Amino acid sequence: MRFEMKKNLLSRVAGAGMAVLAAAGFGVVGGTTVTMASEPQAAQAYFGMGPMVSRGDVLARARNWLERDVEYCASTTPSVCAGNGAPYTNGLGGTNLYRPDCSGFVAMAWKFATTSDGWATPDTDALLYNGFTDVIASSSLLPGDALVNPKDDNHDGTAFGAGDDGTGHIVLFTGWADAAHTRINYIHESSEANDIYAVTGELLTTKINNHYKPVRYKRITTGKYDDFDNDGKVDVIGRVAGVNDLYLYRGNRTVLSGQSTAGIGWGGFDMVTSAGDFDGDGNADLFARNSTTKDLYLYPGTGGGQFGAALYLGINLASYEMIVAPGDFDRDGKADLIARATSTKNLYLFKGNGSGGFTGSAEIGVNWGAFDRLIAPGDFNNDGNMDLVARDAATTNLLLYSGNGANGFSNVTQIGIGWGAFDLFVGAGDFDGDGNADLIARNSSDMEMYLYKGNGSTGFTGSSIIGYDFHAFDMLF
Repeated sequence: MRFEMKKNLLSRVAGAGMAVLAAAGFGVVGGTTVTMASEPQAAQAYFGMGPMVSRGDVLARARNWLERDVEYCASTTPSVCAGNGAPYTNGLGGTNLYRPDCSGFVAMAWKFATTSDGWATPDTDALLYNGFTDVIASSSLLPGDALVNPKDDNHDGTAFGAGDDGTGHIVLFTGWADAAHTRINYIHESSEANDIYAVTGELLTTKINNHYKPVRYKRITTGKYDDFDNDGKVDVIGRVAGVNDLYLYRGNRTVLSGQSTAGIGWGGFDMVTSAGDFDGDGNADLFARNSTTKDLYLYPGTGGGQFGAALYLGINLASYEMIVAPGDFDRDGKADLIARATSTKNLYLFKGNGSGGFTGSAEIGVNWGAFDRLIAPGDFNNDGNMDLVARDAATTNLLLYSGNGANGFSNVTQIGIGWGAFDLFVGAGDFDGDGNADLIARNSSDMEMYLYKGNGSTGFTGSSIIGYDFHAFDMLF
């Protein structure tokens, strides 16, 4: 069954008394860089393309237009669309402008570079034929991919020519609507209704039989994705010590505001961490290690701040003492897991298969015993690769280990001095919506939650308090 609906504006209610304050005297930023054996790989440039973009960021940008009810307009003259506020920015702190039609919407979600007036974004056929995307199998669709119906369906150089059955339309795939992967969810700017719509539960064959081609943007990555309620904003979950229930704190890009129960009776786990979208359904998930058996389980997110039944992932982590979920560390399009071995202190990458399992593991680092915290912030330095942040137990300084997009790290940079005041960290990705990955940390004295805003390179631009009185929690993720 196919459902299409307009999305109502989301309410944004900040918690009482949660004003943004300047954090005092912790985590002074640094900039000492030590180059390791291999140099960072240069990102390949494509005409019209922007920076690398994570799947979570793509979905957040798309849902931002849906939330703002950006109406369809495809005139070649920007002033014609001015009545509905066009051209539109992405709404998340960026300055690029985008034409509010189907291809402009997808270009916006994928962070395409645009001209000053926003009207030179690619059309549907350019997105398919001009080297921006790869055609993929429909069974391989992941949230943030697209389905495109080109005007020049037979690719003979003539739009709507003889033998063409295309309509010149593109939709952004947001996830599977069923476990059998026969029905799809997507968002699109619709010329039929002159508006933006979310579609749920449409048969995939309907699109394929109507000459839609599944495509993947060449600069998309599976980065950090901790939006547990699918409102386009990063959230934080905490486990209450003793009670062992999970509580979701919804982010609004400024503070942690609304609170709701996310799980009951999680006392049987000694490690829990956000998994990103590990099973490829468009929802953020959790990893949890059983404290007795040490088996690893996946709790698939529902997209509404809750989690489904536990799935055993087929691996035992009795030999490991820390786990973090970096996103797509090896750049194969699938979210992964990193764990530190108890005996050797070496790091191991467990490679996700994109559907809720692993394909194997590989050693990616040796002698990591000096660190008492490992944090997965996503792509902290904006080079397209997932990174790790580690705190030195002796100095309490923070070090950024830049991922090389394969099986290790390209360099290490000191990004913070004197972080001993904090006991729990969250590498939630881009909390404030400025396009840069951030860090969240709990002060062990006042139990307040601090946001450290990443600068997109090797440091921070500032900090603020985003939550008060978080003393009840023994885990945050």
